[in-house]
Amino acid sequence: ETIGRLATDVALWQLRRSDVEVLAGVYRSTDRLSHAYWRYHEPEAFEGTDPADLEAYGATIEDIYAVVDEQLGRLRRCVADDGVFVIVSDHGFRPHLKVHAEPFSFRTETLLDAIGVDSGDLSYVNLGYGFYLQPLTTDEEANAARRSELEEIFSSLTIEGSGEPAFLVTNVDEPGTGDDYVQVHASKALLGSVPDDPSVVRPNGASIRTTDFLTPSEVSGAHDFDGLIVACGPPFIPGGDIRDADIFDVTPTVLAALGLPVANDMDGRPLVDAMTAQFVAAHP
Repeated sequence: ETIGRLATDVALWQLRRSDVEVLAGVYRSTDRLSHAYWRYHEPEAFEGTDPADLEAYGATIEDIYAVVDEQLGRLRRCVADDGVFVIVSDHGFRPHLKVHAEPFSFRTETLLDAIGVDSGDLSYVNLGYGFYLQPLTTDEEANAARRSELEEIFSSLTIEGSGEPAFLVTNVDEPGTGDDYVQVHASKALLGSVPDDPSVVRPNGASIRTTDFLTPSEVSGAHDFDGLIVACGPPFIPGGDIRDADIFDVTPTVLAALGLPVANDMDGRPLVDAMTAQFVAAHP
């Protein structure tokens, strides 16, 4: 709840300090809590749920949606009468067919510290069975050197005893796109060795026990393919119903709603069925 409110505070500060034409933000808490607490939101889909846990956590998902809804309301009140406000989720949620289908989560900072990697000049994002590391420098040469260093370090990490690689490492650089990062993914050997809790070691002697950075994580909520889109503002039909939208349609729709042209090579299309006839006629 605190993080959601803080994110909104920052967004509102940005809106008030400058002339912002387009602002985009993400509230992640609904996704994270739905993964972890879905079994208490829909207990009939699972077996063996402790009644005490159900009492304690049964309202978690509804509560976080209420928090995010409140934050969206704060943002909506700052949009001018002629402005456009769009809410999008690229997926919904459903019960996970197997609660422990994704049984590990990374403690990335713990791993970096243990193997001697300074995280002060890095940003990182955990995703699935791995994480992405991105140097914060905008200097291309320094960025490339740092990525090469990270690639070398993580490629050198092995599982104690077997000597097998602990990670699969990819160094990505696509000039002009902002895509310059190192993807680090746990190897099958590493995931399979967790019950034995071996150390992961560097050639220089630095090491860390597997379970110190790779921890069990119960997942009871899974992504559902059906997402959500809500569009408000003068271009859109009040009370209209948006059907058959695709994630690729979001950007073309926002561009069209702002009176801007849509590129011919975009995969999506403007959702003109959600727009008023007058607006579409005025913006061919």
